[in-house]
Amino acid sequence: MPVGEAANACKSSPQAAVFQITYRCNYNCAFCLNEMRADQTNNTRQASFDGQKRIITKLAVAGVKKLVISGGEPMIDQHCADIIIFAAAQGLQVSLQTNGFFINDDFLWQVRGKIAFIQVSLEGTKAEHELVTHTPHFDRIITNMKKVIAAGIPLSTNFTITKQNHRCLQDYIRLVHDLGVSFANFTRLYHSGSADNNRHSLELSKEEMACFLKDIEAAQRQAAIPLVLAGPMPLCFLASHDVWLSHVNTCGAGKDEINIQPNGGVTMCPSDHAVVGNLLHESLEDIWNRQAFARIRERRDTHPDCKTCELFSLCGGGCLVSHGKGACKGCDVYMVRERVIS
Repeated sequence: MPVGEAANACKSSPQAAVFQITYRCNYNCAFCLNEMRADQTNNTRQASFDGQKRIITKLAVAGVKKLVISGGEPMIDQHCADIIIFAAAQGLQVSLQTNGFFINDDFLWQVRGKIAFIQVSLEGTKAEHELVTHTPHFDRIITNMKKVIAAGIPLSTNFTITKQNHRCLQDYIRLVHDLGVSFANFTRLYHSGSADNNRHSLELSKEEMACFLKDIEAAQRQAAIPLVLAGPMPLCFLASHDVWLSHVNTCGAGKDEINIQPNGGVTMCPSDHAVVGNLLHESLEDIWNRQAFARIRERRDTHPDCKTCELFSLCGGGCLVSHGKGACKGCDVYMVRERVIS
């Protein structure tokens, strides 16, 4: 019986985990949130394949249900398919986040039936995607996305909202619809890694973001697929601009989601790099019950204005790394200080 089916070790445990199996990547995107890739002096080691399997087993034993395999570019790891197959055998619902460059028929044959969906970073139509990613690979990515669909594996996309691509929304929605994508995620710029270094040239102003989200609101009325605001946005921002979206994700970091670094280090999310413990050497239960995670779960250090907001129980203050480094420092750049609900 898969380990995950008999999980009773943690009375309270995260339901989802992102596993950054490697920090290596064949791209050098300006919006990358990976702090370790942005810091060229960092040589964080990557766990061996046996170590990766130990980490996944501990997640399953602790009761984690969903596992996202990410990076870096996870398909650079020669064991990527084996990791997906092993995690599925432990009873985990597995998905993959990739830039799509290395997708091939053999890989898809190996993971078919083992993976819930594959998410490809598609940052616009051809001109925008190649501008944002600094690559000439758009046509290759589209070809590989079609292979995913042909293999019968659900496909989603992620679009990081920046000043370089936010004007191509209508053409983008037509593109992903025609490709047969199951749903399209839209993610804000996170204040981490290269994205933080470049945010003054990439991050949308409040006015620009409000216009973009209103365009998603209008598009969702005709769209045949879900358009998901996946990056946590303060709900006060949506309410104050009268934006009503059908699919909005709030921040689950440290509440029901965790992140695992390539060396087993555990953080609240891929954008935060305050390590609370290491799954190669400790149980998830021990790490999860530490005060550092308790503070994050309870949002104790969130901005005082957020705590008095009627939306706080749903919102949690937006993105916890949006202002300053680390969890819950300052307020989200898109926060609206005026109370928006009487």
